[in-house]
Amino acid sequence: MLKSIALSLSILTHAVFGFSISDDTKIQELRKNITFKLFTPSYFDTATNYEIKIPAQIEKNMPEVKDVIINYFDSKGEYVFGVTQIKSFSFEPRGEQVIINGVKGWYEPYLGKEPTGARLKWIQSGTYLELDTINLSKDSLLRIAKSMKIIK
Repeated sequence: MLKSIALSLSILTHAVFGFSISDDTKIQELRKNITFKLFTPSYFDTATNYEIKIPAQIEKNMPEVKDVIINYFDSKGEYVFGVTQIKSFSFEPRGEQVIINGVKGWYEPYLGKEPTGARLKWIQSGTYLELDTINLSKDSLLRIAKSMKIIK
């Protein structure tokens, strides 16, 4: 009975809060199923957990994955930032040009009456990367971007 309750709580915790950033097991599994370079940050600002949004499930012998979305959340389950990664993707540069790990990127703040958040886009080692946030500062977003490393 206690084992059943503990298992249920574990499943519920993963469903609500995702996986701890200190446990990259699911990201490592994902890496084995894609043909492009996959990146992950080493700096997370206030994020403590992540979820792999796309692909929704990681399975052996799954079809080729061409895009990945990993979202990061704080300890309360609030969205902090997301990382979209796409194989062989081109985009139209918009926003303020910045340098991320030696390559050109573009910082594009969201517009509005009281704008918050932004997108940061660049291509590194053949992978299109886009960071998205609704509340982090430009400096925090750039720090996350500069901490992105290839998963080997």
